[in-house]
Amino acid sequence: MKGTLDTDLVPELLRRFDDPVLITADDHMPADHADIIAEYHPTIATIEPLPYDAEDDSYEREVVHRWAHRMHEQESGTVMRYRLKRPLPWRERRR
Repeated sequence: MKGTLDTDLVPELLRRFDDPVLITADDHMPADHADIIAEYHPTIATIEPLPYDAEDDSYEREVVHRWAHRMHEQESGTVMRYRLKRPLPWRERRR
């Protein structure tokens, strides 16, 4: 499904899998696609972005590795923001 648009990805994931967790480094996805999220109620885990542009994805990998068990147990239909410190419910940030 690589390259699939978010608007097509969410319903397709829910069609293919029983209660999937969509993990994304796109922390703006829940706001950018609020209509799709309101319609389908997917479980989403975003990765809090670094305050600077990193040259590799080691930060994202570390966050996922650290919290994979929590993401797996995340309540269905919720949107959480994960970071090196404790995870938080997702809230829209100013750009």
